[in-house]
Amino acid sequence: MLKFEGLIKDFQTKWIAQPFNRQYFYAANIGTQIVHKGVQAYLHIVLQKSTIMKYLMIALLTSTSFFLAKAQSIEDISKAIKNGDANTLAKYFDADVELTILEDVDIMSKQAAKKQITIFFQKNKPTAYTQLHKGTSKGQGGQYSIGKLSTSSGTYRVYIYLRVDGDKKRIQELRFEK
Repeated sequence: MLKFEGLIKDFQTKWIAQPFNRQYFYAANIGTQIVHKGVQAYLHIVLQKSTIMKYLMIALLTSTSFFLAKAQSIEDISKAIKNGDANTLAKYFDADVELTILEDVDIMSKQAAKKQITIFFQKNKPTAYTQLHKGTSKGQGGQYSIGKLSTSSGTYRVYIYLRVDGDKKRIQELRFEK
C-alpha cells in the first residue's frame, strides 16, 4: 500500500500541482493546425492530379480504341479469308459488291456475293493468307488491302477495296486473281 501512495503523491506533485504550460499547448495546437492544413493541401493536389489523370486515361483509351477499331476491320477480313469464313467476310460487304473470281467479274448483292464466296472457299480450301500491302486511297477516303491466299488448288492474289462510311467499313470490291 505504501508503494501506491508514493506513486500517487509523485503523480500529484509532478503533474497536477505544476502550473499549466499554455505556451506549449498553443505551439502544439498551431503545429497540429499546420500539419492538418498541409495534409488537406496535399490531398487536394493528389485528388486534383488523379482527376486530371482520369481524364487523360479516358482520352488515351478512347483514341486507342478508335485506331484499333480502324485496324480491326481489315484484320477481321484478313482472318476470315485465311479461315475460309464466308459468313464473317459477308458481314463487311456493302449492299452491292463487285466480285471478281478469276475471269468472272460481276456486281452482285450481298447475299449473292456471300454464296459465290462460299462456293469459292469450298472448291479452294484456304491454307494461308498473307497481307502484302494496305493503304488509303486518295480523294475517296477508301481503304484497300492486297494479299496472297494459298489454297489447296493454288495461290491467288486478293484485292480488297473498302468504302469508309463514318466509323463503318464496307467491302465494295473483292478480287481473287491467279
